[in-house]
Amino acid sequence: MGRKVQITRQMILDGAFKLLRTEGAENISYRKLATYTGCSTQPIAWQFETIERLRIELFHYVFENMLAIVPQRVEGDSELKYLVDVNCFQFNYMIDEPNLSKFIRFHQNKNDIVALSKTDPNPVEISNALSKELNITLEQAQRVVNDSIIFNQGIVSLSSLGLVNFTKEEARERIISIIINNLQAYGVSGELCKKLIS
Repeated sequence: MGRKVQITRQMILDGAFKLLRTEGAENISYRKLATYTGCSTQPIAWQFETIERLRIELFHYVFENMLAIVPQRVEGDSELKYLVDVNCFQFNYMIDEPNLSKFIRFHQNKNDIVALSKTDPNPVEISNALSKELNITLEQAQRVVNDSIIFNQGIVSLSSLGLVNFTKEEARERIISIIINNLQAYGVSGELCKKLIS
């Protein structure tokens, strides 16, 4: 008789992640996941008790996976370039991983959605640094940072729902345009901005 394989919580989460990534959140069910992981539904139900608990843990699993790749995709030689890159990261992730991004963004547990702010630039830190780098007031820097975050969250959400259709390059151009226009209103040269971003 063969050795009995114990189905661990991690094995189930790994399987759920792969299923979500390829087939989307609407396909996360005990039965589908059991088929996908090669086990019965019993270990899944035993480990998580409800499908909602599984989804909550899957949300955190997917989110931590996304946070792990932020440093690889965000470089930023200047504070301004960092602001652009962090904003572009979320849009690019939505294009590269549409099912994962949509699950994170529209997960049913509203308390978890606050975690999304971890992928936004830290408004206080980046505002302080931007204020010094560009010789503008802290209030002006905060406005630039907040406006860029609001704009970015809007295009990512609308794109996730298929309501607007931007390429990565178009989204980056628009994010840069919003930031530069705001900075020019505070007397910062557009040429300096472009130099710092490139």
